[in-house]
Amino acid sequence: MKTAGSAAWFAGVAAVLFVLTPSLGADHHWWNGSLHWPAFPVVDVTVGDNVSADWTPFLDEAVLDWNAGHPDFTDVVELMLANGATSPRNCRPAAGRIEVCNSGYGDNGWLGTTQAWLANHDGHVHITQATVKLNDTYLDLPDGYYNDVAWWETVVCHELGHTIGLGHLDETFDNDALGSCMDYQDPPDENMDPNALDFDTLDFIYSEFFTGPHPTTSSTSSGPGKGKNKLQANPGEASSWGQLVASGVRESVFEAELADGQRLVTWVLWAN
Repeated sequence: MKTAGSAAWFAGVAAVLFVLTPSLGADHHWWNGSLHWPAFPVVDVTVGDNVSADWTPFLDEAVLDWNAGHPDFTDVVELMLANGATSPRNCRPAAGRIEVCNSGYGDNGWLGTTQAWLANHDGHVHITQATVKLNDTYLDLPDGYYNDVAWWETVVCHELGHTIGLGHLDETFDNDALGSCMDYQDPPDENMDPNALDFDTLDFIYSEFFTGPHPTTSSTSSGPGKGKNKLQANPGEASSWGQLVASGVRESVFEAELADGQRLVTWVLWAN
């Protein structure tokens, strides 16, 4: 259940985006389109490689795909692979980076999680650090349904898309493939990479919409985690996810207000 402060913050973001983005479509994940790195006009972020050898080609491919861009917007994303700065099991965040990890995180129901830490800066909400966790308990299960090239490539691409500010292109699991890893499809064979609309959206977020003032988090709000329930950052544990703020067919989004005034947004991609 949303608290008053959290609901007001997201409602403010949604209202501004609805007014300013009618041509891009209401279904293109606009409430979290407000989440972005402090970058203009290029998303220039280091991606820490904390994955095993089996996952390396899929992470490499996802980074290349996001860097390739739309033909008209080739400079929107510049993700730079580097050695990881954490252990795969803990997958702790590092300031200014996206840490990507895989491990057997347990039979907890999720294929992957993405977490983004948000802070106010000069009247803007910025992502300050992010993590991606890929759950080998399901994804690397011998003879398991998700132990498949299409799923591995899609999940990495999907979670990286969240870390740079994108939500979902579509949340209906059907055969109407949109050709984007931000679209839901099962199996995802035709949705393993970003598509033109993803890059169009990124260009809008980083080159147009966020050149001016936009909604900020509030250190005085009564949002999730206030008072006795205030949460400390504890990556990957469900107890730190906070309040459910959005839910789709297979993915849920949580938000928590942290003790240092930051907010933590967690996307959880559930197994079937």
